[in-house]
Amino acid sequence: MPRLVATLLLLLTTLLWGFAFVAQKSATHVMGPLTFAGVRYSLGAILMLPLAYREIRRRARRLTRSEINRLTVLSLSFFAGVYLQQAGLMTTTVTNGGFLTSLYVLFVPLIALGWTRKFPHPVVWVAMPLALVGVFLLNGGHLDRFNSGDIMVIVGAVGWAVQVLLLGELAASTGLPIAVTVVCFAVTAVL
Repeated sequence: MPRLVATLLLLLTTLLWGFAFVAQKSATHVMGPLTFAGVRYSLGAILMLPLAYREIRRRARRLTRSEINRLTVLSLSFFAGVYLQQAGLMTTTVTNGGFLTSLYVLFVPLIALGWTRKFPHPVVWVAMPLALVGVFLLNGGHLDRFNSGDIMVIVGAVGWAVQVLLLGELAASTGLPIAVTVVCFAVTAVL
């Protein structure tokens, strides 16, 4: 993929990520966090199911017990991130929700360090605080009044961090990135 196309796709993804918080906050006025997550991820799972089916048909082996266990942890951490973020948005602002969710940038290398006992590349320790400062400045350089919703979103960011770590690992080990994602969506929808 050409570098310009990749950069434009990253910008589009960032734009959609930001707009999602506005939609999620708006949804808190008409439905609870579990209903919103159930509807959102049911639709996601259903729409992605044909792609997952095609992906699974090309795979020769079954998942190992270890892969199934990691998929379970991945799905539960995804649900925790989704639920806590949505529940937190009931009382926090969109700005705080976006900034505090981005704390997963900090949590990913810290959890990876604890999990694998391997130090991330030194550039990560420089990039991590710079990314947080950048997100903080994008949010206007301030946090609105801190409340219980903010704490929920921060704890949810830990769930997102675990999800980021396990999704990359499982997508590579299973060769089923779409199917793994559909399972996460389906588990979240059911829970």
